[in-house]
Amino acid sequence: MKAGYLAIESPPIGTDDPGLIKILSWDELPHEATQNQDEANHANYPKNVHYVAQFNDILAAGMHFHNGLRRQLVDINEKTYRAELTHAIAVIEAESDLRHERIWMDPAIDQNDLEAINQDADKIRSKKEKINLLIKILGIFAVALLIFNAVTSVI
Repeated sequence: MKAGYLAIESPPIGTDDPGLIKILSWDELPHEATQNQDEANHANYPKNVHYVAQFNDILAAGMHFHNGLRRQLVDINEKTYRAELTHAIAVIEAESDLRHERIWMDPAIDQNDLEAINQDADKIRSKKEKINLLIKILGIFAVALLIFNAVTSVI
């Protein structure tokens, strides 16, 4: 388990496609960013980076992010996805299975987009909770079926 930073770049450097986002991962913050942590000065992250979060397990964070956007995957090697920036941020913000902390979000993201991020993150969390509940119900049903089978074979 290795700590690190997950960042979202939109559009990826070298492309002019506004519908693409790229996930970046760093072991430590880029040198330019650590020199200027003041959010009022818009922190000096690499060009087109709009969001940075710190995770205790960066590899698991990347896998969880990929799982959230797997249907929008464009290139696995380049870690590019065709997704809205707000949805990509919401996928990270909704992650409750991994310990993480938002380090920086582009101040150019307007209030409507922030509300969309929060609503989308809530939907993602709710969907995960429903899936977990269904798995628990199926588990209880399977155990009950085993007990029933054991009791009926004894009788």
